[in-house]
Formats: sequence, C-alpha cells, structure tokens
Amino acid sequence: MHRLRLATTALGLAALSACASPMHMAETSGPAASLSATDRMFISEAAYGGLGEVALGELAYRKGSDPGVRDFGQQMVQAHGQANNQLVSISSAKGVTPPTKPDPGRMAVTEMLAKLSGEQFDQEYVAEQLADHEVSLTLYQAEASGGADPDLKAFAQKNVPIIQQHIDMLKRLHVRTMSTTTS
Repeated sequence: MHRLRLATTALGLAALSACASPMHMAETSGPAASLSATDRMFISEAAYGGLGEVALGELAYRKGSDPGVRDFGQQMVQAHGQANNQLVSISSAKGVTPPTKPDPGRMAVTEMLAKLSGEQFDQEYVAEQLADHEVSLTLYQAEASGGADPDLKAFAQKNVPIIQQHIDMLKRLHVRTMSTTTS
C-alpha cells in the first residue's frame, strides 16, 4: 500500500511539472502575449490541478467507504469546480484557453485509484489528495505573492485559504482513515 501511495504521489508530481507547460494552452487572441511566463504557467498548472481534483472528487464520492471521504470528495467537486470556472473566465478575458481535462499523470492516478476499494481506496485517496493539495498550495502562494497579472494574483490570493482548509481537512481524514486499519 505504501508503495502505491509513493507511486501515485510521484506520478502526480511528475505530471504536474512535465505536463503543465503553457504550451498545452491555446491562445485565443493577442492579450495572451501580455501575460508573463509565470502567469501562463500558473493558469496551466492550476487548471490541470483543479480538473484533477474534480475527477478524483467524483471518484471518492462514488467509491469512498468512509462517509468523511465521500463528503470530502463531494466538496472537492464543488469547490474546485467553482475555482475552475473562475479560472476559465479570467483566462478567457486574457486571451488564453486553459486545459480542459486533467493531465495524463492525474488521469493515471485516477485510473489507479479506481481499481481500489474500501479502506485501501480511502487511505490512498486521502494520501494522494494531501500531497496534491500541498503542491497546489505552493503553486497558489507563489502566484499570490509573485504573479504579475493582478486578476490572476487576486484569484490565487482568494484560493490560498481554501486550499489550506482542504489540507487541514485531509490531515484529519488521514488520521481517521489510518486508525481504521490499526483498530
């Protein structure tokens, strides 16, 4: 189980860095050229992450054996769905179309988790989500403090406390799901 968790986390992090290039975004008009490379990278990485959170949230809602895991999955669909819509709106106004589906790494993580069930699913989902949210927090904090575009910077600033709240929830869920194994 620990090996799967490490593989899942490694795959997700590798996908984040390898697939989150601004080259995976379509420019829809001239204003996109005015965005800094950092802002363009943020759009791409934030979109991939948010889309992945929604896909995994839907899976957790369906497959979670712990009610807390199912509830958290449902919250991820709602919270990241809203953030995704806001990011698309901001990006479109800047002339950029962000990715519309999770990157291949996150899709692979979803496929691996889909093969699990019961307590094993709950534990691996929570561990993967904790790692992914910590990466997202770093991404959003960097944009909030160093982004050049004021709209993207404000979007990141607004979402930093929400991501931190998700991490806090995941830490509590991690203790809870791990205690079911040792009981």
